Amino acid sequence: MALSGLAAGTLAGCGKGYTAQEPNNPRVGDFGVPSWLGEAPVIEESLITETVETEVLVVGVGTGGIPAMISAAENGARVLGIDRQNSPRNVREDIGAVDSHLQQASFEEFPQFRIDKTNIVQEIATYANGFVNYDLVKLWANESGAMIDWLTDIIQRDGKMVMEFEGGVGNIDGPGIRKAFATGHSPQPTELADEEWGFAESILAYAAEQGAEVRWRTEFIKCEQDESGRVTGVIARAVDDDRHYLRINASKGVILSTGGYGEQPFLKLNLKGERFCNESGPYDYMLHAAYMQPHHTYVDIWDANHAEQAEMMDEVGCCRLFPFDNGARNNIPMAVVDGMIEKLIEDGYVQKADTMEELAQKLNLPVEATVASWQRYNEFAANGEDTDYWKEPHRLLPLTTPPFYGVRTGAWFLATIDGVSIDTNMHPTDADGNPIQGLYLTGNDSGGFFSVSYPNLMTGLACGRTMTFGRRAGMLAATGQA
Repeated sequence: MALSGLAAGTLAGCGKGYTAQEPNNPRVGDFGVPSWLGEAPVIEESLITETVETEVLVVGVGTGGIPAMISAAENGARVLGIDRQNSPRNVREDIGAVDSHLQQASFEEFPQFRIDKTNIVQEIATYANGFVNYDLVKLWANESGAMIDWLTDIIQRDGKMVMEFEGGVGNIDGPGIRKAFATGHSPQPTELADEEWGFAESILAYAAEQGAEVRWRTEFIKCEQDESGRVTGVIARAVDDDRHYLRINASKGVILSTGGYGEQPFLKLNLKGERFCNESGPYDYMLHAAYMQPHHTYVDIWDANHAEQAEMMDEVGCCRLFPFDNGARNNIPMAVVDGMIEKLIEDGYVQKADTMEELAQKLNLPVEATVASWQRYNEFAANGEDTDYWKEPHRLLPLTTPPFYGVRTGAWFLATIDGVSIDTNMHPTDADGNPIQGLYLTGNDSGGFFSVSYPNLMTGLACGRTMTFGRRAGMLAATGQA
């Protein structure tokens, strides 16, 4: 959930030598000064041995940062990106959007892929119990399709990549607990790409083609502001060598884009050997139900037919292991997953057995209760009806073919949902809702879009939000429109 607005002088790390007062309650903190904020770092001028001039500075060369760099450069700005890594890491490749050209082209053959913008905005707000900035959600719904079209042209410029629309909403006759939306888009390599070339390499190379520069192994320390409160640049530090400090002045703006799960609905038991929920719920439903179990732990159980059954379960999004309804490729092939399982067996995490009794023993579960739960589940599968938790029939599949597999999983939440409040111009806002000029936020730094949990049945929503807002931030910073 987004934080309430932070005053310009108290934005984390963005004060001019500001030192937060010690809160009366160190755990909770005084209003307006969260206890996690700590003290803004004070860097002596004598320690700053290098000064760099640019127009737009992007902190974090990743999912949101690279689109921001491209957009700012395309709009005529001199752009520098910094990152403490030595290459882009974890640039996401499931990109959620509404009404891209690729989506629109599919509607005649697959009318079920059409998304009503009002409906999806309301669904996101409902999932968040209303703890959202509706205008931010509407902004994504209205601009994400154009962002995908923009990215598609970029990655397809040299023939090495192609953008595919992940057309699939699961079994429309048995959609399950919540509706899925066909929002995902995935960049895929062509035969012209070598093993070292992927989505991150493609868009970063395009940023360089537009004149943007990157300074790797450089970590962000704090923002600097002028007397009016406008952010004018940052203090950074070299990660290697002498670890010297440097001042980076950004005359047009600073964009912060820093920070930064697949689940199949097989049989799941708690540590008492008991089934406890409909395994086919969204990721967060499953994890929250597991949180209510002893030691916040559950056990996944599957059999030798897991590949065939995974295809029959007709999953959507990043957990899909087979091509989508419209032929688009999935991101992780089943063969890769099988290789992961074998490695986990070797490492002792996944257990394998010829009988359910043996598997229960290896998983340190009560044998009698585990076998009883397994048998009851198989009876439901044979009858095509789950009278305990109402799992939809096409995912209620028998586990009768050895060998059997099982793994303990401990998880509490799908995601942490927070971030600084921003407006639709990507500016963080102060306690009165006023924008902090010269500073833009995107991705996990920014709040107001998600709360309570992440609606994973809208494939790539977090990535699509991040890239859409990154593109917008780059444009606004470069042009000075806001």
